[in-house]
Amino acid sequence: MDLSQAHLHLMLNHVPVVGAGVVLLFMIVGLIRKSRDLTMTAMALGALVAVSAPIVKETGEGAEDQVKKSEWFHDTLLEEHEDRADKATVVLVLAGVIGAVGVFLMRGGRPERPVVTYAFTAFLAAATGLMAWTALAGGEIRHDEIRPGVVLPANTGGADKE
Repeated sequence: MDLSQAHLHLMLNHVPVVGAGVVLLFMIVGLIRKSRDLTMTAMALGALVAVSAPIVKETGEGAEDQVKKSEWFHDTLLEEHEDRADKATVVLVLAGVIGAVGVFLMRGGRPERPVVTYAFTAFLAAATGLMAWTALAGGEIRHDEIRPGVVLPANTGGADKE
């Protein structure tokens, strides 16, 4: 099986989108339980997930080249997706840097740094929302059914008839 740039982009884009949300849940649970281990783990995982975002963004360029001559391609939808991806990537990378700094500052049993912990959580929450917003725009490129205002033709295949 040949993996094209579009395949690679579609496979990898789930890492920052889903990963940011999962790490945010870990972080919230860690904060609620006041678990230093869980918050440090979340910050370390956040740094790893953040590394994936620029890689995913880079694979998007090749995916664009591959599909831009397709009859269904809409340049405006792709531009919106790219603009959102730029913002989401910056915020997720910043969250990752803050998470890495937090892990570094708290290593070896050093005291927790609440400012760093809460800054990481805030940036990660923003990044999670921005990643979901970016994914929605990416889906709209190829999936008419999720575009606002699009009316799909009625199903006439008979499968839904009682």
